[in-house]
Amino acid sequence: MKEIRTEYDLGMIFRKFGSKYEKRHNLTSVQRKSFRAISVCRTSYLGGHIEKCLSCGHEHPVYNSCRNANCPKCQGIQRRKWLNKRLSEVLPVPYFHLIFTLPKILSELYFYNQSLIGGILFRTSADTILNLSKKYFNGTPHITSLIHTWGQTMSRHVHIHMLVTSGGLSKSRTEWMSHSADYLFDVKEISCKFRARFLLKLKRAILNNNLIHKSKCCREYFMCLFYTIIDIISNFIKEIFCWVDLANVSTVAYGADLQILKYLRFVLQLK
Repeated sequence: MKEIRTEYDLGMIFRKFGSKYEKRHNLTSVQRKSFRAISVCRTSYLGGHIEKCLSCGHEHPVYNSCRNANCPKCQGIQRRKWLNKRLSEVLPVPYFHLIFTLPKILSELYFYNQSLIGGILFRTSADTILNLSKKYFNGTPHITSLIHTWGQTMSRHVHIHMLVTSGGLSKSRTEWMSHSADYLFDVKEISCKFRARFLLKLKRAILNNNLIHKSKCCREYFMCLFYTIIDIISNFIKEIFCWVDLANVSTVAYGADLQILKYLRFVLQLK
C-alpha cells in the first residue's frame, strides 16, 4: 500500500490546537507529557544540528526528536522492528484473531487506572485461552496480544487484539498438539470464562483499594461503579451469563504468514 503524506503532521496540529484541547479535556500526566513532547518533536525547541552539502554548500537544519514512546515520528522504526521480530516468531499453522472488549461503563475507570486495568485485561484474556487450549487439545498455543484504547472514530474504546495458533506445544514441549483450522473455541464459552476471570480480578483490586480516582467530581461515580461490580460478582452464578457487554469476542482464521502480516500492519497503523 502506498504511503500517503499531507503537508501537516501530528505535531503541527498539536501546536495549533493543543492549548485549547488541554483546557477542555482532563489528561493524565502520561498523556500530557506525550502531548507536549509530540508538539515540539523535531523543532528548534529541542535543538539540533546543521547538515551542509559538500558540493554546493547548501545548509539544512535537522532538529532533535522527542523520543517519546507515543510519537509517530520517533517510533515508526521501533514499530517496524517489533513487527519483524513478531513475524520471525510466526509458525506455519493456522491462526485465529480474537478481540476482548472492555464495556463503556468501565472506560472511565480504565482512564484513571490504565496500567492496572490493562494488566488485568492482558492476563485474563491470555489465561482464558490457555485454559481452553489445555481443555480441548492439551497444548500451549502461541499468543500475541496488543491493546488498543481508541476506536476508528477516535472515541475511547479499550480492547485487546489477540492472535492465537490453532494448536500448541505439549506439556513436554516435544510434540505439536493439532487443532481445527476452521474453529477455535465456542465464542460463548470464551466470553463466559473471560468475564468470570476479569470480574474476579477486578473485585480483588477494588477490595484491596488498588484502584484510584483523580477527580473529586468522579468520586460518586467510581464508588457507585465499585458497588455495582461487586454486586454483580456476588451474584456471579445468576448474573454473569447475562452481562454479555463485558466481552465482545470474535474469531477469524488466518491461514498464512501474509494474512498475519497484513493484520499486524493494520493494528500497528503501518503502511
